[in-house]
Amino acid sequence: MKSTTRVAQTLLLITIAGAAACESSRRHDRDERVSLSQVPPAVRATIEKHLAGGKIDEIERSIENGKVVYDVEVESRNGDFEFEVAEDGTFLGMDTEDDDDDDDDDDDDDDRGG
Repeated sequence: MKSTTRVAQTLLLITIAGAAACESSRRHDRDERVSLSQVPPAVRATIEKHLAGGKIDEIERSIENGKVVYDVEVESRNGDFEFEVAEDGTFLGMDTEDDDDDDDDDDDDDDRGG
């Protein structure tokens, strides 16, 4: 009887610990908007290197696959773009923003004419 109770208590503790770990993980998966002054120096250097004359619109700190990543949105004369930087300053890649996300002008053009 004692061993059954001990097993049940152990399973209960494991379940509680697992639930707490999941909740903690969910809290850390949220994106957090940060300023350039709040990022680590290596990240700041990489961001400044890849601005290409543009202006920072937004920096978001998030956790992807258990690692901290900074998503940088840049406004530029040549078009808006985004790139990601790892916490150690490694450049992770660049994406061009989709113009259709910001306005509906393209949809309205299709309705004109005869």
